[in-house]
Amino acid sequence: MNVTTLHPSATERQSSTMTNRPWLLTASGGVYHFLDPDPADLRWADIIEPMARLPRFGGHSQGAPFSMAQHSCMVAEMVTQQDRPWALLADAHAALLTPLLPPVSNAMTAATIRQARQRNLPTLPSINTQREGLMDLVTAAHVAICRFAGIDPPDRGTADRVAMADRYVTARAVHWLLPDGPGKDRWRRSDPELFSLPRGRAVRPWNWEASATMYTDALTRAIPAFDGRA
Repeated sequence: MNVTTLHPSATERQSSTMTNRPWLLTASGGVYHFLDPDPADLRWADIIEPMARLPRFGGHSQGAPFSMAQHSCMVAEMVTQQDRPWALLADAHAALLTPLLPPVSNAMTAATIRQARQRNLPTLPSINTQREGLMDLVTAAHVAICRFAGIDPPDRGTADRVAMADRYVTARAVHWLLPDGPGKDRWRRSDPELFSLPRGRAVRPWNWEASATMYTDALTRAIPAFDGRA
């Protein structure tokens, strides 16, 4: 979830006249341009509906899917009212990019390097090049969503507080919703701090309609510019 708090404007990063830009057909029927997103192109339906349907952990949890919207609502409940807008929107980029899981991102980087070696292509400039490119897309989406919502991207202090709350919610969800086994044991060894956080009360996933309603209600209370229109 951690995102860069400063990012150049779309006009600084990419000319708006560029052609063949990669794009997404959104839930509202609009167009989202990945490389130079325009906040004016967004609608709340492009965020709320996908967030309510997208599952955390790639859907590899027990029982009903644990939605990105429910996760965001739980994170928002752990921060102050002042920080709540950013807690609700911190993961909203997933609605536009889909949640590209860290293991998949790492595997894509490794697979790209393997293909380059197998084809005797020039050495890649950095093992992190692909990961940095993905992070650029995440940051661009995050900034566009914040501006669409009428708020500035979070400062470092706010981002850190939201990130800590996110860790607590993630720890609870991992404990209550992910199956025990060698995968969970391996995660515990690689991130013992996460597994040392309080387990809290049981997490029970909401269905997607409830997730959309609860997320909408939370946005209504936290973001003055929220009007609920699709």
